[in-house]
Amino acid sequence: MRVQFPDSTLRDSVVSIQLGRYKDQIKDVEKHIHDEYEISLLLDGKKEYIVNDRKYTLEKGDIFFVNRNVAHSSVMYPMSPVIVIIFSKTASNNTALFTHSMEEFFDEDCILIKSGTDANKELKKCIETAREEQVNKKPSYENYIKAQISMIFAILYRYKILTNPEDLFAGKKTERFLPVIEYVNDNISSSFSLENVSSILNVNKAHFCRLFKAEFGISFVDYLNFARIMNAEKLLLTTKLPISEITDRCGFSSMAYFGKVFKEYKHCTPSEYRKFKS
Repeated sequence: MRVQFPDSTLRDSVVSIQLGRYKDQIKDVEKHIHDEYEISLLLDGKKEYIVNDRKYTLEKGDIFFVNRNVAHSSVMYPMSPVIVIIFSKTASNNTALFTHSMEEFFDEDCILIKSGTDANKELKKCIETAREEQVNKKPSYENYIKAQISMIFAILYRYKILTNPEDLFAGKKTERFLPVIEYVNDNISSSFSLENVSSILNVNKAHFCRLFKAEFGISFVDYLNFARIMNAEKLLLTTKLPISEITDRCGFSSMAYFGKVFKEYKHCTPSEYRKFKS
């Protein structure tokens, strides 16, 4: 279930600040997904989030961050007030709430920041200030709220709760990808799962895709297709294998798809290429 939040607090951006409070019953919020980021501060009691079939239990003072486009559900308990801020990166007038480089590294689906830590104390202050500005609506309160959202992400990076991949790959960029390249070469005929490939570097698939493109200038899928076409080219020129078998040996799901990708790279069909080059 995908939901939107048209009831924005700010006139020029999608920002919703809500205070949830259920006095005498448990409230289940069914699984849903939205394009906005979500951050919650539990003021008292208990709340549960379920993300990727894993349950996260929040206690008084805990803060929970959910990335955009991540399916999640939650359970609210009686007498458990929570401030929830839901917001997009960019206002409708293209005013960024935080920098592009920061968004590039949102590789976590969710983050639980426990009460009592230094990061939690600073984040709590930002969330409560944003809520106060929304309630009191003093002059320029919209800008104050935007500033608090920017501060939230600055804090997440300062305390390395969100990780800048440059810290992981500094001085080791191409070398760090060698196991991936070797894995592709050794398994060129196999179907590839991004989860399996990204696990080689111990990062999730979204993070892996961003890192790979930043380093090589092309997506991992484009590189995989390129490697497969190079292998197909060699087989076309050095063997008499039928096109169907070359399709299988190079890991393409069908002859039609193989022909389509081959033509994108070589501007002719596999049969034409073999004929012209022989």
